[in-house]
Amino acid sequence: MRWRASLAATWLTVVFQYDPVSRTMVPAPDSSAASVGWDSEHFGEMEVWFDALMADSFT
Repeated sequence: MRWRASLAATWLTVVFQYDPVSRTMVPAPDSSAASVGWDSEHFGEMEVWFDALMADSFT
């Protein structure tokens, strides 16, 4: 099966911290990463989560 973006999802993570010098939020060193082991099932789960989020946010 060929990989298709419409059938795959992955989660990216990053941690931010407050920098008092620049007075902004900046990514913490070495905190960004992509999830491992993603597959098409995750895409379905993400769609369910997103639909629930939008329903909660806009009703």
